[in-house]
Amino acid sequence: MTDLALHVDATTFQKGRHNITGGIWFTVGSKPFPAKGWNDFPAVVLGWWLEALRLRHLKKKACDLTFMDGPFSLKISTLDSANVAAEPYRNLSALTGLAVSVPVMTLDTQVLKSAVLVDETCRANDWESADIAFLRKQIFGLRQMIER
Repeated sequence: MTDLALHVDATTFQKGRHNITGGIWFTVGSKPFPAKGWNDFPAVVLGWWLEALRLRHLKKKACDLTFMDGPFSLKISTLDSANVAAEPYRNLSALTGLAVSVPVMTLDTQVLKSAVLVDETCRANDWESADIAFLRKQIFGLRQMIER
């Protein structure tokens, strides 16, 4: 078991006028972050996260996986060639004692699988938007990056 898990609850997805909302959150160690069942914009944030992770691979720099709703993010920084640190932040301040080490491939795979689940749910419901198109582009981009 890893110390970091990404959860996407597709059963909670709802299509509003412009965006899809639903449950998306991490478990860091044993603590949910930002909260269990956190309601946000999964297509939007997963698109951002995939792009951030792809750029992290290219530039070898830290990146932030930011939630759209609220002042929450997960800072990802390189520990070595195979591992990253994942540290939850609120209002630009680290949440003390919650940083974990996770293999790069585990993080990439979890975010990618979650994004694919969101894409499949959108396709099954005939939901289309610029955010979903961006998500699909980022799925393709990270897949290309990690399959090299």
